[in-house]
Formats: sequence, structure tokens, C-alpha cells
Amino acid sequence: MIIERQSVVEAPAEQVWARLVTPEGINDEVRPWMTMSMPRGAESLTVDDVPIGAMIGRCWLRLFGVLPFDYDRLCIAELDRGRGFDEQSTMMSMRRWRHQRTVTTRWRLQSHCP
Repeated sequence: MIIERQSVVEAPAEQVWARLVTPEGINDEVRPWMTMSMPRGAESLTVDDVPIGAMIGRCWLRLFGVLPFDYDRLCIAELDRGRGFDEQSTMMSMRRWRHQRTVTTRWRLQSHCP
């Protein structure tokens, strides 16, 4: 299954990128239905900081920010700082999860989950 989503954000691409790669920015995207926590010891990391190609730990997904229902073994496979990333992880519910994100200079935020 492939889900594609685009958002137009009225802000400079650098500013959009700086927010969306943080744990707070990730939760901005998925709230109010759920939240995602970073693994212990990695709470302050951003997508720009994680080691490429290495699993950094379990990120718990919580329904309405409270009830744990799944986890993501987070792994950023590719990173083009300021422009995009390709997450290729495993989850409790899925053998393979792929999430591609790009930010264009036209202030479009694209999220692609094949």
C-alpha cells in the first residue's frame, strides 16, 4: 500500500525542515490521533543527528498520546540534510515500514509511505 500526502507550509524551507526533524515536529504531524516517543537516551536527537543506517531503538506509538499500541524500530537509511530522508524501519505490526519525506523550496512538505 502506498499513501502520499502533501502539505503547503507558508514558511522558508529551512525553517520547515528545522521543525519537522525534531521529536516535537514529528508529533505535530501525527497529533491528535497519536504520538511517537524517542528511545531512551535518544530523546534529544533529531533526524539530522541519528546515525545513518543504524537502528536507534524503539519509538513507541501511543494512541491519543496515552495508550501504547505499536512501536517503530527507527532507522534512517538515507538523509539529504535540509531536503529529505528515507526511513526504513520495522514495526511490531509491520515487517517493513518505509517513510520518505522531502521538503521543496516551494514550501511543500511531501510525505510518501510506500
